[in-house]
Amino acid sequence: MRIIFAILFAVIFGLIGARFAGPFVDWLIGTQAFESPDQVAYFDLVARLVVTGVVALIGVFLGILVAGRLRGRLIRRES
Repeated sequence: MRIIFAILFAVIFGLIGARFAGPFVDWLIGTQAFESPDQVAYFDLVARLVVTGVVALIGVFLGILVAGRLRGRLIRRES
């Protein structure tokens, strides 16, 4: 059950992270100085992937915590 919740939360948080990575990375690009457009494109790609990945990992940890708390309520032992 923990794995299912971890995957579910990772997907949801990954989509949210991908949505909000754009404005954050655009702001971050404005604070940097680049020498060529290729550097801007590479930085943009890497930064968007990192932001989305970090937010998805946060979702994994939250999914594991939620599954741990719901374990006794959703899965009951039969006696």
